[in-house]
This record gives sequence, C-alpha cells and structure tokens, in this order.
Amino acid sequence: MLAAADWSVIGVLCVLAVVLPALLALSAGSFSLPSIDDWAYRRVAETFAQSATLRFSGYVAMTLIGQVLWSWPFLRLLGGGAWGFAASTAVLAVVGIASAYYIGRSILSRVWAAGAVLVLILAPGFAGNTSTFMTDVPTTSCELVCVALGLAAIRRRGRSRAGLLAASLAAGVFGFAVREFAVVAPLSVLFCAAIGAERRDRAKYLLAGLVELLVCAAIYLWWLRQPGGVHQPLLLPSTITLVRLVQGYFTLAFMVSPAVAAVLWRRRRAPVAPRAALSAVLVLLLGLAADANAGSVFVGDFLARRGAVGTLLLDGSRPALFPQALWDLISVVGLVAGATLAGLALGGDRDRVREWRTWDWAGPLGLVRIFVIFFGAGSVVYLLATTFLWDRYLWPLAFFVVLLLLGGGPRGVPARRWAKRVGRGVAALLWVLLGLVAASVTLNTDAYDAGRWRAGELAVARGVPAREVDAGFEWVGAHSRTIANLALDPRVPGFEAWYARIQPGFRECAVVSGSRLASRALRPIGVARYRLWSFAGPSEPLFVYRVAGCKAPPAVSAPATGAAGPRATGMPREPERR
Repeated sequence: MLAAADWSVIGVLCVLAVVLPALLALSAGSFSLPSIDDWAYRRVAETFAQSATLRFSGYVAMTLIGQVLWSWPFLRLLGGGAWGFAASTAVLAVVGIASAYYIGRSILSRVWAAGAVLVLILAPGFAGNTSTFMTDVPTTSCELVCVALGLAAIRRRGRSRAGLLAASLAAGVFGFAVREFAVVAPLSVLFCAAIGAERRDRAKYLLAGLVELLVCAAIYLWWLRQPGGVHQPLLLPSTITLVRLVQGYFTLAFMVSPAVAAVLWRRRRAPVAPRAALSAVLVLLLGLAADANAGSVFVGDFLARRGAVGTLLLDGSRPALFPQALWDLISVVGLVAGATLAGLALGGDRDRVREWRTWDWAGPLGLVRIFVIFFGAGSVVYLLATTFLWDRYLWPLAFFVVLLLLGGGPRGVPARRWAKRVGRGVAALLWVLLGLVAASVTLNTDAYDAGRWRAGELAVARGVPAREVDAGFEWVGAHSRTIANLALDPRVPGFEAWYARIQPGFRECAVVSGSRLASRALRPIGVARYRLWSFAGPSEPLFVYRVAGCKAPPAVSAPATGAAGPRATGMPREPERR
C-alpha cells in the first residue's frame, strides 16, 4: 500500500505531466487544436459519439477502438470538442502515472521511484501529449495499469489474486484495443505469474494466455474489416531499417541516461572488464556511423533539433529549436549513455549471469525483466518488419529499463563516498537536461501548432475556403471530408506537400510555408508569427501564399472565432463534418 507521502509525490508528478502542459497549451492557443495524427482519431471519435457509427479516416494504422469507446462518455458529458478529448487522455495519464509510481515503489525507495517516473514524464513528447488525442499516452498508461495490477496479483493468493489478475488482463485487452503494442503487458504478467505458481496450476495461466490472445486476435481481425483503416505491409529489412534500429537504441539511451549515471557508482572498485570496454566501443562506433549516415544519432520524432517531427508537418524549413552546441551536447549524452549501457549489460558478472535460473523471476523485478525482454524483442521485430519506429513508442520501455537499472543493476563493493556523490550529481544534471529538452519541445510545439493554425485562418480571412488551404498536416486533415488515401500521389505543383496529396479532391488555393517559396504560381498575401518557445525566444515568420489559377469565391466575412472553425474545438464547423 502507498503511504500519504507517496500520494503527495504522485500529485506533484501529475501536476508536472498533465496540469502544467495543459496550462501552457491554453496560454499558447494550441489546446483546442489537432496535434500531429490525432485529427484522424478525433474524427473517428466524434462520428462515433454522434451516430454510434465506427468509420475510420484512412489514416488509422492501429486498432484505436478502445480509445474511441473510452472518449465517448467524456465527449457526451462535456459536449464534445477539445475538452472532451483532453479530459479522456488526461485521466488515463494520471492513472498511468500513479501505476508507474506504484510499480517503482515495489522495487525502489520513494526518491528513486519518483526519479524513475520523472524519466517517463520527461521523455520528449510525453507531457505535451497528455492533453491531446494521440494514442501513445493512453497505450503507455494501459500497459502501466496492466503491469501494476499484475504486480499486485502476484503478491496475493486466493480469490484476490484471481480478481486482480483478471483486472490486469482486462486492462491489457483494453490497451490492445487502443494500440497493438500493449499486448506485451498482459503476456508479461501471465508469464511472471506462471513462473511463481505451482506446476499443477501453470496450465491455468497457459489457458488464460490463449484466451487473451484469441480476444486480441478477434479485435484485430474485426479491425481489419473496417473501412478506412491502414494496413501496414510487411517489408524486408534494409540499410534504413538497421540505421533506425541503432537510432532507436541511442534515443532510448538518452531517455534513461540519468539512471545509467546513477548506477555507475554501484560498480565494483575494480578494472573495467575487457568485454565491457569492447562492447561499449563497438556500440559507440555504431552510433557514430548512424549519425554520419542519417544526420542524427536519434530517431527524430520529438527528440529532433528542429522540434517535434521536424519539417514533416508544414512546407518549407523550420528554425532550429536547439543551438548547435546544445544539440551536440545532447547527442554526446546519448552516445555516451548508449555505450555505457552496453558495457553494463555485456560486462556484468559472468557467474551471476550463468545463475539466471536462480533469479527471482516471480517477483516485481522479475516482472520488470520479463517486460523489458518482451517489449524490446517485439520492438526490434516490429521495426525489422515495417521500418517504422518513433521515439514515443519507446516510452514504456524507457521506464522499465530505468527500474531494471536502479533496482537490479550491477552491485558489489560499495564505492567511495566521493564517487557516490559524483554519480548522483551527474544523474541530477542529466535529469535537468531531460527537463530542459522536454520543456523546450513542449513550448515550441504549442507555439508552432498555434502559429500554423493562425496562418491558416489568415488565408481564410483573405477569401480562401478553409478546405482549400494548406496550413499544415493537421489543418488539411481536420478540414477534409474524404477518406485519406496514402497511396494517392497525383501530379501536383512542387510546393504542394505530401500530406495534401493523400486527401482525395483536395484543391490547394493557399499554402503556408515556414520559409519563402519561389514560384510564379504563388502570390504572398500575409505573414503570421509565433515565438520560438511560446512566450519566449525570437519571433518566427510563417508565410502565406495564394495559388494562381484558383477562382476566388464570393467575398465572405471571417467569423470572429476564426474562419477555419470554432476555437473551442479546433475542428471544422458542424456542416463540414463527415
């Protein structure tokens, strides 16, 4: 059971991860707006809330139905719109953070458990997504709830064990219904519970696992039959796949770098094993090769020098979020943390590794080990088969790797007092660096999203219909009426972005760009501005152009709430919805 002090820590963590980012988004004007892919998920949820009909948007590549069902009561109670979407995700985020802290406290002290959860909420993009309708925070929360309930179950006996285990599996199924990755959590719980059970009872857990898989398979097959879904084809591994695998590893290493630094002082006062040094050097060389090949040692989703998703969401360039010196420091931290992590993993005590059968696989640390093994192996297989990997996919793995490092890392003869202080000091500095990166990404994302939306409204105020404006990926998707077709690539002007091409019938009569565009077909009609870090930093321009050849519609007055749609939702007005 958690003490009163533990609940106070959870409250502080929830304020940092949920309340503060929501307030920042409100102040920047981005709270009501679609964020990255969630315009597609919002449309599905709104359609379901209004007509109880499930209709995908052509841009849904995950099961999603669990999140749609979860959001339904929030949309009904709050009248739909941004507050319903934000509340549905925020509640799951709070429950997930509480579950993460409970898992951490089962292994670590109060301070280190809070530090482990802090790594999760400071992972680039996590806090900024707790008030969006993206699927990543809900999926992570479902996995954490599933593991927390499973951890409580393996500590019990009798009916309470069965009840908690059933609740854990239900949370796992719900998570799978949001995104398929979540199936790792219930399988890890069942595996751990079976190891700790009597031999005669293990068949029950095998049966429960088969039922869980059958239910998940039924959900997945049912999803495949729905129109408007995106079915990811399987591909053969390539050089790009291997580079992304290396980038994913160093992205994870940067996220867990405070724990890597903190655990070093637990090492024996002895020379570094040759195999540890060799593995660290080889991994470091892989990272340098990936950096030279792809221009970054990181995957480049939220942890990117030019901000979240870089320049994929809008035509033109985008100012750098981090100065070159700071970005070099971030890259060096990722490289060193990755090399050190490899040395810790491969340079451990061989005798202890050979005795892995005697480890406590049926306890809290055993469940963490099983989850890391299953999730890590599953991520590698998924990447090799699809070539897709974003740093937000790694949030759950980062948290559990931190627990594994702090709770089951290398131990031995206690280090000297000065070494402990140095290790903890470096870890504290890395936590500060994580916080700086997380704050910069969150503030920049809020400002950039709001700025692009204002630029779109400026184009509408100049007389261009909202559905014919390219003000970025979310604008085009949110104002579309048709089902997106990712295979569609017609002959279009060079300034039309990829996301505009996938919307059948889209007619680009105005375009917003992060930099000046040189084309005779474009005529500048205005400039919108945003601050680089929402309320601080330089003022950055967004250029708005009208496209020649588009017949101007009859003059209309722009509504006070913004011609693109009501600011309360950030989505099209009611007549424009599908």
